[in-house]
Amino acid sequence: AVVSTQRIELYGCNIVVGDLVKTSNDEIIKINQDNISQYSIYDCVIPIVGFGVELPNSLLEYIGELLSKDDITIMHFKHKIKEYSCKGDYRFLMCLCKDLSYSMSHYENMDQILTVNDWDRMQNCSEQSEIGANGKGTHTAFITKFTLPSGCYATMLIRELTRVDTAHLSLKLADEMYTDKNISNE
Repeated sequence: AVVSTQRIELYGCNIVVGDLVKTSNDEIIKINQDNISQYSIYDCVIPIVGFGVELPNSLLEYIGELLSKDDITIMHFKHKIKEYSCKGDYRFLMCLCKDLSYSMSHYENMDQILTVNDWDRMQNCSEQSEIGANGKGTHTAFITKFTLPSGCYATMLIRELTRVDTAHLSLKLADEMYTDKNISNE
């Protein structure tokens, strides 16, 4: 995530010479002046660093600085014992969400089931009962449905939709604040 953030801070949502893209036949290639017009930001990939990935020119210096802070080089990811090696991989910098829908629902009981999950659907639970709330209550739920391609993270989409920090510590602190508030109200 740090490398992706740096990439967007440096160049925004534009493809630049030196970026890496994934082609329609799953090849990873470097962008140059001749092919730059053939690709969009949604083709751009960011490496998960390892001994077998190519680094984009646009982030070469930044990734090098990150590694050098811990006295690591790319070759530290290759080990004579295969299980200790890390080849690396690529992830798309951005992806498009499909089938996005949302609704707001009000409810009273914090233990109330508000949506039907995949397990419920496999058990042929009625979609009619999907929203358990009746529109009344002091609590509000933001209910989303969406489809993401493999390798994309739902937490990142939710963070962007809600503009809430989804880091573990932030969520833990928010939960503790909510719990403390409810205990003091009882």
